[in-house]
Amino acid sequence: MTLPTSSATDSFAGNGMYCVVYRFEVKQDVFKSFCDNWKYITEAYLQVGSLGSRLHKVLGKDDEYTAYAQWPNKEMFENARDGKTAMPNREEFDKVFATLAKQCSSFEVVFEMEPLCDLLKKP
Repeated sequence: MTLPTSSATDSFAGNGMYCVVYRFEVKQDVFKSFCDNWKYITEAYLQVGSLGSRLHKVLGKDDEYTAYAQWPNKEMFENARDGKTAMPNREEFDKVFATLAKQCSSFEVVFEMEPLCDLLKKP
């Protein structure tokens, strides 16, 4: 079988794009509030250069979720995460982030990645 070739297969190689995968174990009865807080945090990061994020339910695992976030490069991510990038309403952001962390019995970075190939279809 011959697979079709695509210029997209190497469009990301070496371009500095940076991705982070998170794992959350969300405490019972707080999922709705957790989602609202996750959306707030993601929207705040969009204002300072993030390319967005997706939150997923891990199938077969009660209360376990994962998120994938994408940034133009690692430096932009680190500056935003560490508060070195001016963010509107930083105090509110920090409060919401702390609340989200308390809503989790576990919250960790699973992977930090650099894409090599991108064949995701845009909706």
